[in-house]
Amino acid sequence: VHYSLAVILAQAGEYAQALDEFQVIPPSELDAAAHLNLGMTLSKLQRYQDARKAYMDAIHLDPSNPDAYLHIGVDAAATGDLAAAVDWLTQAHEKAPERTDISAALAEVLITTLNFEAAQNLLSEALRAQPDDPALQAALGDLDLNQDDFSEAREAYARVLKSVPEDVHAQLALAKCHLALNQNAQAQGELAAVLVADPGNAEALALRCRLALAEDQPDVALDWI
Repeated sequence: VHYSLAVILAQAGEYAQALDEFQVIPPSELDAAAHLNLGMTLSKLQRYQDARKAYMDAIHLDPSNPDAYLHIGVDAAATGDLAAAVDWLTQAHEKAPERTDISAALAEVLITTLNFEAAQNLLSEALRAQPDDPALQAALGDLDLNQDDFSEAREAYARVLKSVPEDVHAQLALAKCHLALNQNAQAQGELAAVLVADPGNAEALALRCRLALAEDQPDVALDWI
């Protein structure tokens, strides 16, 4: 009952309460799935070292499940340990090469480490199997954007938004593409959508400032920044 309640609370975003329920369960009664869900709850609370221990316990009990490897890799990327992130995400990908969420996460870290060729190869293979997957399309857009191929990136992000219209990352990245291509009106539209969904998005506010400066409106720019 405590485990089921913990999972429900975590799914509702009540991570501190979920953790309380997990901690009531005797450690001897936690199976691999419970350790994995405990780790994900701790990750949401940014308790990455504790989360890693839970994931390692899950791996010890079920080394074939790629999810613990995936989450260790994602946490490593979040804390800036990119070499470890690549290592763990590669292990996850080897265990489940068909998983688009794992392929996309690995591609994003490869892009961050400027390993563009490896990211391109990974995404090309994954997209052959699932060409419409929004996570893969977002990673492809990020790859093109980081190589200053703004037109191609714009098309990839547009495909993401066709599948997931409320994707803030794709909207913000699409705005960057429009800015780079001097399509200021389109950039304004995307940034407005981002700020409706996330009024405190600092990057979107800064880009609105840039747009105002480009239109010789310093007072408006100051308000945005």
